[in-house]
Amino acid sequence: THTHKMRERERETDMRQVWRVLSTLRLPTLCEQGLVARQSYALATFRSLWKPAFQPLPSRFVHWRTPPLPQPQPRPQLEQCRTFASKVKKYKMKSYTAFKGRFKLKANGEYKRWRAGKRHNAHSKTNKQLRQLRRPAVVHSAYATVMKKLNFHG
Repeated sequence: THTHKMRERERETDMRQVWRVLSTLRLPTLCEQGLVARQSYALATFRSLWKPAFQPLPSRFVHWRTPPLPQPQPRPQLEQCRTFASKVKKYKMKSYTAFKGRFKLKANGEYKRWRAGKRHNAHSKTNKQLRQLRRPAVVHSAYATVMKKLNFHG
């Protein structure tokens, strides 16, 4: 019982200390917070929907106003732009002088190039594959326009 009394005294002293701290604090009044003395729209609606005998609370009680709903912040309009990807795989082109001679400009404006795959392992390819590799390929038109700007005239 002695320890029980000791704990009770400690609680009382703790409560006194808390009370001292709380009594020194100055909290803003309801008037300063703007929460006083107007009946809310919700209360008026509630009164009109329910019993007509419903009487408002006496004026000595504070009626809490419902806090205003947060207004949605206008989002900055982003500039709409249309993006479209080309079917050609895009990559950074190397300096064109290194492989300028690999392309030949045809009369109709297309570039002719030899197909890759003939340098080695020709023994493991069939005659049909070798014949296909002998035929030149045409450079894609998107690359051809870039090559014309870079003066690919090999």
